[in-house]
Amino acid sequence: MSEKQPKMVRILWLDARIRSEVFESEFDNLKEQNFLAPYDCIGFIIRETKDVLVISQSRMPKCEPRDEEVYRHLLFIPKVQIKKIVELNEKQNPKPKPKVVSRVEVVC
Repeated sequence: MSEKQPKMVRILWLDARIRSEVFESEFDNLKEQNFLAPYDCIGFIIRETKDVLVISQSRMPKCEPRDEEVYRHLLFIPKVQIKKIVELNEKQNPKPKPKVVSRVEVVC
C-alpha cells in the first residue's frame, strides 16, 4: 500500500522587508511604496494550520520501510500573506520525450 504523496504547489505570497534606517522626513514617501516583497516559490505542502502553511522546497522519500521521509528548506508562510496557490501535477508538466541524436537516445 503506497502512502499519500504531499501536494506540490506554486505559491505567490508577500514577505516582510527590512530597512536598517529611514529619516523621518522620508517616511511619508516610504509609506506610499509597497512594503511587502512578492515571493514566488514551489514546494510540497507538509503541514497546514488555520494560520500557517508549511512547505518543503525539497524532500527525500523513504527508501526502506524503517526510513523516515526527510524535508528540507522549510518555509512557514502566514496564510494572510498568501495571494495565490496553484497545485502542480504531471499533466501540467509532462515528462519530456527522449530525443534522438546521432542514433543515440538521450533522455532529458
